Amino acid sequence: MMSFVEFAVLHGLLIDEPIDDGRPRRVPTDDDKPGKRSGWYWYSGNRACLGNWKLGGDKHHWRADSNDGLPQNPHEREIEARRRRREEKVKQTEAAGKAAMADIMKLSMDKTRDSPVIPFTADISIGAD
Repeated sequence: MMSFVEFAVLHGLLIDEPIDDGRPRRVPTDDDKPGKRSGWYWYSGNRACLGNWKLGGDKHHWRADSNDGLPQNPHEREIEARRRRREEKVKQTEAAGKAAMADIMKLSMDKTRDSPVIPFTADISIGAD
C-alpha cells in the first residue's frame, strides 16, 4: 500500500507530514522556485486529494485502503489500467519474439552443422592471383 506522502511525491508535491484536518493546504512542488507553493492537498485520515497548478491543477485522489496503486479518480484509473495492460502485452510480445528468434537460430545452427561438407570448396580462395 502506498502512503499519502509517497503518492504526493509521485505527483511532484513536497509534503513532510500531512495535516489531518480535511482543509486545503498549499505546498511546494519539486520544480517550484524557492518560496513558491504551486501544489495543494487536503488530507483526512484514510483519504486525500491533491493537485499541482503548474501541471494544470488536475485532481488526484488517494485512499489508504487502495492496494493496487491505481488512481482513485475513475477516469484516471481506467487510463492507468489500460496503460498497464498495454505494457504487459508489449512485454509478452517481446518475450514471444525472443523465444521465436532463439528457435530459428537453433534450427539454423542444427541445419548448418548437419549439412555435408563439399570437398572442393576448401581449396577455393577468393581474390588470390
